[in-house]
Amino acid sequence: MPFDLSKVTFIATANWMDPIPEPLRDRMEIIELPGYTGEEKLHIAYKYLIPKQATEHGLKVGENIEFTDPSLQEIIHSFTREAGVRNLEREIGTITRKQARRIAEGKTEKMIVTPEIVSRISRRPEIPYRARNRRTRQTGPAFPLASCGRPSVATSSSIEASRMRGGKQFTTTAISVK
Repeated sequence: MPFDLSKVTFIATANWMDPIPEPLRDRMEIIELPGYTGEEKLHIAYKYLIPKQATEHGLKVGENIEFTDPSLQEIIHSFTREAGVRNLEREIGTITRKQARRIAEGKTEKMIVTPEIVSRISRRPEIPYRARNRRTRQTGPAFPLASCGRPSVATSSSIEASRMRGGKQFTTTAISVK
């Protein structure tokens, strides 16, 4: 059965442009939306994410739990590597659950979340502090930055170099994970 699609607007979304076939891409108007800045994430956390997580875990912001700017900046810059705020909300949820558990165990004092508390409660950082500040010629692990196909999103990986006795030849090995 024929349909008239001349007045229909198709809207498509994608995280990466690479899988979209070129003939289809030629017929689209591409609108790129960059990720949030650190300052925007901080505002979103205070206005939406912290109140939501506190309510979901039976806490009152200001009475049972309080996040400091440095603690949120630590989460944003060390524990979440994303354009959006999904992992930021997860980390805030982890901390609010910890406080809800403390209250259930009878420890009713308010938790003021500091960068030290973030480091103690949250999972390991996306980029370890020592690694991102190390500039050395020693062999060992390195954490290069790689682009993920979008200008505002990048990821880090881990590689390791070692020195071995031998001739003047240089051998590399690589493992590709898809």
